[in-house]
Amino acid sequence: MYRSKGSNNINNLLNRIEKDITNCKNSRAHLKTLQELNVPYFNYRIQNDIGTIYMNLGMFDDALKCFEKLIKEDPSYHTAYKITKLLLVSGEVDKAKYFVSLLPDDENRYYFEGYIEKAVGNYDKAIEKFSKLRFTLMEVKGLLQMGHCYKNMFDYESAKKMYNKLPASTDEKYESLVALLEIALDENDENINKLIKQFDVDNCKLYRVLKEYRRCVSYYMYKNNKLNSKMSKYYFEGQLLKYNKEKAIKHIQDRHVKKKDYRFQFMEKVDINEIFNYCLDHLESKISTGSSDKYLIDYPSDIGFLNNNKTNRIYVSTIPNTKNILTLYPIVNYDRILEKEKDDENVR
Repeated sequence: MYRSKGSNNINNLLNRIEKDITNCKNSRAHLKTLQELNVPYFNYRIQNDIGTIYMNLGMFDDALKCFEKLIKEDPSYHTAYKITKLLLVSGEVDKAKYFVSLLPDDENRYYFEGYIEKAVGNYDKAIEKFSKLRFTLMEVKGLLQMGHCYKNMFDYESAKKMYNKLPASTDEKYESLVALLEIALDENDENINKLIKQFDVDNCKLYRVLKEYRRCVSYYMYKNNKLNSKMSKYYFEGQLLKYNKEKAIKHIQDRHVKKKDYRFQFMEKVDINEIFNYCLDHLESKISTGSSDKYLIDYPSDIGFLNNNKTNRIYVSTIPNTKNILTLYPIVNYDRILEKEKDDENVR
């Protein structure tokens, strides 16, 4: 037990754990350590870390219990971000709006109201909310999100204007550089090398951003015949180097059927080969491009679930400008949820 450690020791311990949490390392070992801590002064921080680990492990019900309790005790930006993200991934839009309503009527609330609108595809409403942010820190976050909205609407010029306003050496700037790199790949822009040089891999601490950056650079190298077998140890790079449909299907089965603690899961009895071939025949409207082309496809029946909510919508990623599917998995069908909300309102 860790009851008698001094405040500095506890603070240092939590700093080390939080560094690993950011990079999704040693999650189960750290979860056990945190659950054994009994230090009232650090309780909020400890419970927040426990919730984040549950989130990383795909244990969403447990994560939600942690964050729901925390946001009621002390509505804060970081807790609101995590709980809103979790609920949106699960398709619980109304519940997400409820928890955002617990925040004080300030810029944090405007941000999350915009975040929800962006998640369900109401980009104009989202931009309206984000444009209200004036406090320096929140304005930076708002600029990034407005850039993403414009990018998702394929209004690349407006997206670039937002991204280029972001201050250097911020997490938001690193994320915007990846978005600009994706736009450049789609437009065959000659400034790709310049964008790559601007990205400081050593100082960027955002795991998901580094992952997407690596994908963008890999695709750029693949397009220019620079990708070699030494880079092919990763699934994505290996698929670029030599596409293999069977390998792609195995990747989907291993990650989205058999892996019980992963967030995007197909139902066990579905035929992945059948779903794969259905998606091949329905690659019609891209929703975004970059290191891969992304599509949303609605299957004729429910094929997956998120937090026990069934869904028929599939997210599909392909090698750009080809029908070579890299991966696919079930995601929330927000259109269906919003239609149900309208029907419920009409009944009332």
